[in-house]
Amino acid sequence: VNSSEQLSKCEPGSVISAALRGEGAGLIYGQGYYVVPYGTSATYITSYKGWIQLAIASGMYADIDCLDVREGERKGRDPRTGKPIIDMSVYDTDEEREQHPIIGVKAYFILRDGMYREEYWTIEQVLQHADRYSTAFSLDTFRKWQNGENLTDKESRAINGSPWYDVSGGQQRMAKKTVLRSLLNSGYA
Repeated sequence: VNSSEQLSKCEPGSVISAALRGEGAGLIYGQGYYVVPYGTSATYITSYKGWIQLAIASGMYADIDCLDVREGERKGRDPRTGKPIIDMSVYDTDEEREQHPIIGVKAYFILRDGMYREEYWTIEQVLQHADRYSTAFSLDTFRKWQNGENLTDKESRAINGSPWYDVSGGQQRMAKKTVLRSLLNSGYA
């Protein structure tokens, strides 16, 4: 609480309750879960790494991950299923791969019985989802900010208050969490 002015304004019981949920699940604060202020109340939020940790701990999953997809790795659609074809072997090195912009997010899992499932969303799909479901994010404000347009004071505060606007890492983590949650909630596991 001492490291966050916003959390220090939250009701102590809500902070403790949120932290206990993460610790009770065996997750590490700042990696597996976050305590996020919403006005004067703190809320527990599982990170994408936390979802992976919980899935592995369930004993049902042989492998699970969520990866960014770079330009050049999407190779069209499977003619039989219509699903996107993602080739993660396009680039020889991570350094070469990281020179290309992120165009999407792919999450997958393999169950212990061998069943495989994956889900792919473009960055545009993820941002539209965030615009619809996140009260802290506005796609219009994000586009204005990206284009260097003047922002209102409220819009400027929003940009500093949500990881969805953090293009240097926060947005990637939120995108991965969104796609991974969608995959895990798809009813296949």
